[in-house]
Amino acid sequence: MFYNAMRCSGVGPVEAKTMYYSLYKFGRHWKFSIRRAQAVNPNSGQPPESETAPRATAVNPGEVNAVESWIRNTNPSLDQIEARAGAQMP
Repeated sequence: MFYNAMRCSGVGPVEAKTMYYSLYKFGRHWKFSIRRAQAVNPNSGQPPESETAPRATAVNPGEVNAVESWIRNTNPSLDQIEARAGAQMP
């Protein structure tokens, strides 16, 4: 969905795929489990707990540049981009 939104916004395919890779690899990821909702006290002043995972790794500009070159030369699918980003995660 992110890639398609970027393309609809006028972003070129190479840049949109590079941003997709960067977000997929370096962005925050939320884990949603199925569970019953809990009541929230609006007067508590505490926001609901978020189930976020920290960034996988620090953004490496050299890596992003290498991926951009790979995207420009091979025009990979989004599945291939996800596979490359997932394979490089610790």
